[in-house]
Amino acid sequence: MTVLTMRRFDRLPAWVSFLTLSTLVIFANPSLAQTWTAVYDGRSEPDGILRGISGMVVLEEASDHLTDRFELLVVHDTKQENSERFSVVRWDNGSIGLEPVTWASDLPLPVDLEGLSPIPGDDQFIALESDGEFYRLAFDRAAMAVMVSDRGVLPDLPAGSNLESIALAEFDGQTLIAWAHRGQDEDPGVLYWGTIDLETLTITPIGSQPITVPAPVGNVRHISDVTITSSGQVFIAAATDNGDTGPFESIAYEIGLFSRDDNDVLTFVPYRKFIELGRGNGYKIEAIVRDPLRANPAILMGTDDENLGSAIGR
Repeated sequence: MTVLTMRRFDRLPAWVSFLTLSTLVIFANPSLAQTWTAVYDGRSEPDGILRGISGMVVLEEASDHLTDRFELLVVHDTKQENSERFSVVRWDNGSIGLEPVTWASDLPLPVDLEGLSPIPGDDQFIALESDGEFYRLAFDRAAMAVMVSDRGVLPDLPAGSNLESIALAEFDGQTLIAWAHRGQDEDPGVLYWGTIDLETLTITPIGSQPITVPAPVGNVRHISDVTITSSGQVFIAAATDNGDTGPFESIAYEIGLFSRDDNDVLTFVPYRKFIELGRGNGYKIEAIVRDPLRANPAILMGTDDENLGSAIGR
């Protein structure tokens, strides 16, 4: 295949060959083409640490590839009282705006929200705290508020678990749920998965897989977010954390696939070599989703840069 492809290029004019090869390189490695746009610049605005993005979902009804617009519901991992846990990020043809969202619930404000996932086939979401408690909620655009309808706790968490991600996907009438311990350096991240009954929020665990990324290195959290596509692809982010002012470095990867094994059990199969999807030099990626305006495997990357605020990469 490689020989045939190169022969075709040999017959093209030099400038066409260069342009075509350059295009192939860009699509083979999306990180070469990505750009970063500040959502909240903590260098010039106060309280940047309150505006980090630790999880996000695409609000499909407000996304339009024809006008290059999309909206994201994002979570902030703040633990402070009287600070927002949710916001809407609006992308409009390259410009970004951030609007706070109210917690419209009698429940206490969540502490350290780290993950957010849409519920397949529904207009509701699951938001996850780092200790394993999660909330089923809906977003009311008119009121710019989230309402909680139920909550639960992830099962069988080992002592010392620190969770930063949750993801749901539909598989042949079953809802897959995956969550991850972030890990740190020699302590690998761990991807857990099972099925969830969305009526009762009962989770049936199935399996787990340790994950160690090849890069970045040094104070690295091996899994800082997870997302799963409708075809079972598993995307993660990994990031270094060197304190509230960095420096930060992060990489997004495609690491494997969920599918059914010979016994019809949902199984995760990791790739021998992870595929790099995006890179954040100077950024701490803690949220990844499929980019609604570009072809798979293009992703959006949200950052929690502590005192430095947050950004979106694509």
